[in-house]
Amino acid sequence: MPVAIRINGARTEWHGPDVVAVMHDKPAAVVVPRVETKEELGFVRNQTGLPVLAMIETARGVLAAGTIAHEAAALIAGTN
Repeated sequence: MPVAIRINGARTEWHGPDVVAVMHDKPAAVVVPRVETKEELGFVRNQTGLPVLAMIETARGVLAAGTIAHEAAALIAGTN
């Protein structure tokens, strides 16, 4: 069964350690919370080399969902 691991967003102090942990665990995908731009997904994908699932949790994310959807492996609506 495929496993996706949620990491903290790139704007947080926990993002770097999360990326290191993901690279050791080698999940099928990563989940990024509070995505508001497609660039956030590209940044994480370039760091990890993995498909990125975007959590849409803010009004800005909802408004950008169309462009985010083109970059994401999947969208997750709501909060965690």
